[in-house]
Amino acid sequence: MLWTCEKYPPNDPFWSDDNASIFRILKYMITDLHKNFERRFLPYYFIPEINLLSYLNSEIVRKLTRALYVIKQDVENYLPQHSQKVLILSESALNIINKWGPVACSVYLHGMESPDIHLLLKRPDIVSRFSEYLEDSLRLER
Repeated sequence: MLWTCEKYPPNDPFWSDDNASIFRILKYMITDLHKNFERRFLPYYFIPEINLLSYLNSEIVRKLTRALYVIKQDVENYLPQHSQKVLILSESALNIINKWGPVACSVYLHGMESPDIHLLLKRPDIVSRFSEYLEDSLRLER
């Protein structure tokens, strides 16, 4: 993404603000990433001589290259199927944070002061409960 931001400045039409451009931008970035995986060279943005793929097993690189190829063929199908629901839940979460402060969500998330995303990924039950909480909050706001 940083390479794309460098190539296309903020005022470039590449970043036009419509739904179609989101898919076009994603497809561009995924295609670019796929090319890097095919070449087996993904430069680290801050030190371009460093190849981020050199640390990966070649079998993993091969599988990721294939996955990126499949994804770039139909980017829209790889976005959340319920993207509208995700947007509503995100907006609701922001409302909760704005109303009760930034710690509000983390307090709900198992009493952690600053939740660790890796821990949350290992605990889908917590994320599920939080999603239910946000859905309930959304119903109450209507």
